[in-house]
Amino acid sequence: MFVPLMRALIAAVAVVCVSNGAIGQEVGGFLFATFRSGGGPMAEQVYFGFSSDGRNWSALNDGRPVLVSEMGELGVRDPYLFRSHEGDKFFLIATDLSMHHKRDWDLAVKAGSRSLVIWESTDLLHWSEPRLVQVAPDDAGCAWAPEAIYDAENGNYIVFWASTTAGDGYEKHRIWAARTEDFRSFGEPFVFVDKPTTVIDTTIVHDGHRYHRFSKDEKFKAITQESADKLSGPWVENPDFSLATLVGYEGPQCYLIEPGMDDQPPTWGLILDHYAKGMGYQPFVSRDLVSGQFEPAAGFSFPFPFRHGSILTLTPEEYARLKDADASGRGIGVDASADLPLSSHWNNPIVPQRADPHVFLHGDGYYYLAATVPEYDRIEIRRARTLGGLSYATPKAIWRKHEKGEMGAHIWAPEIHHIDGKWYVYFSAGEAEKRWAIRLWVLECEGQNPLSDTWTERGKLKVGWESFTLDATTFAHNGQRYLVWTQDEPGVRGTNLYIAKMDSPTSIIGKITKLTQPDLEWEQRGHWVNEAPSVLIRNGRFWMTYSASATDANYCLGLLSAPEDADLLDPASWTKSPQPVFRSDAGNSQFGPGHNCFTTTPCGRIDIMVYHARNYEHIDGEPLVNPDRATRAQILRWRDDGSPDFGVPVADGPYRIDAED
Repeated sequence: MFVPLMRALIAAVAVVCVSNGAIGQEVGGFLFATFRSGGGPMAEQVYFGFSSDGRNWSALNDGRPVLVSEMGELGVRDPYLFRSHEGDKFFLIATDLSMHHKRDWDLAVKAGSRSLVIWESTDLLHWSEPRLVQVAPDDAGCAWAPEAIYDAENGNYIVFWASTTAGDGYEKHRIWAARTEDFRSFGEPFVFVDKPTTVIDTTIVHDGHRYHRFSKDEKFKAITQESADKLSGPWVENPDFSLATLVGYEGPQCYLIEPGMDDQPPTWGLILDHYAKGMGYQPFVSRDLVSGQFEPAAGFSFPFPFRHGSILTLTPEEYARLKDADASGRGIGVDASADLPLSSHWNNPIVPQRADPHVFLHGDGYYYLAATVPEYDRIEIRRARTLGGLSYATPKAIWRKHEKGEMGAHIWAPEIHHIDGKWYVYFSAGEAEKRWAIRLWVLECEGQNPLSDTWTERGKLKVGWESFTLDATTFAHNGQRYLVWTQDEPGVRGTNLYIAKMDSPTSIIGKITKLTQPDLEWEQRGHWVNEAPSVLIRNGRFWMTYSASATDANYCLGLLSAPEDADLLDPASWTKSPQPVFRSDAGNSQFGPGHNCFTTTPCGRIDIMVYHARNYEHIDGEPLVNPDRATRAQILRWRDDGSPDFGVPVADGPYRIDAED
């Protein structure tokens, strides 16, 4: 229940003038975004506390994390929660850093993440998947303690944070900034606060008349106060700031606790994280920000030591919604009561304009994605701890096409595999002068990190005869590795699937077997095509999907199967489905689903099919030139007889694995 003072504030329809407050709305309470002290990977995640009076705080979600980052550095610090200028959305931005994993502050300063982790919500209960967005310059060593404020003069937001750069030998923090309208695309970074000494942890609040900026002077470990009429300055330091002599504090946050009423001035809270003694936030109050006079505050309580975070002012409806959700046990943000891994939800499409997706779940806990880019000119890899995290992972171009000759055009269908302790990418490529002279090629990584280590060309993967060849995949069974690929066979119309044993990751040996050719009507629409094989071994059988027909709305999946103990090089071992097992679905606005691969949840209990499709049917011009095939994923379910049930391609939007799955 609200304290009597809060009832009075609500009755007076108090107007909040802070940048992350409920501007022009009734004050209903306050929400605190923070992280926790202590060890373990879950301490450096996002926790929520709430309060009806801005002084006495309770933990939401039973003290469990509300938001968890499994991307980037696998943890977040310094979360900043704020309301959009229009008031219809909330954003939370945070430092991409986990000292549990990093364990070296010097390394974090000089070789940390240049990106921010960003979530958004419309109701504070349900949050988007996080996205990782680089904001700092390319020579920055880190991007710490982000905050944002709306700049009415320019009609956009200024997002600011602390960074070191190579030009200073990573010795000096400045406050950098970038402008954005949507927190997805950011302008060029620029220096926002530059002082003779290093500066971190800046916050800005508007009191209805002027802007006030509080920062941590890292040299003296003290907080400073400055004021300005405009965000662009000039900023003037307040020599009368009463807390200037305090040391060992950081993460300043200033917020309006009680608006002025009648003859009573407002009460402003300034909370400082007493990091030097591990005490969390300590409160101070002032009746006049311009004076800079603050005094220690009594009557504040925290359920645990809140660390560098932020405070959002709530409307009565927002406060009631959070309180009801917390009391009901429904949970907020991450459903911490569920046993499912955090990879149990994502948004389709996972990555737009990425065709022929191949996802590999490695033993290091990362999903690796390789896919065809619309320019057909390079091979990219991205990785994330979750399938949903692939949406926001930064792609790394590991190889680019040749300007002349072989491997100079149509860079298609890369697959990434880890074989015998090494990383390999299999892909298709034409010649610069003859685009359709497409063959199979192999790259090998010289190290164990496929995103940062060097890749070497291992040459052409020679199969059968010299003809149009693409879409290779590989799998191992009972100690034997196999290659399956697509190829034109002289005298046979269309492209067919073939299989052979491999004697190394870069070569085949022995007998070559044709598994299927496009001899059914649904495999011959637009073009005669069998291509893009993918293999899954389940329930005592091999299940091999393949794609058929042209790459427009006719594109679909067929299925071959063989007993697990069969001779895979004997065509008689394989049975072909008479109809497509996965095709366009107008009801869900999904067209041309195909070129799939298989993966699982991290626990390995749930099979997931990753594929591409478009969300519209009509295509102007050649489908291969159209860039809008997008990477999607959904559960692959199993029937009682042990056969796969592919279902239909699901509609765009949030996708979640339910507990019954």
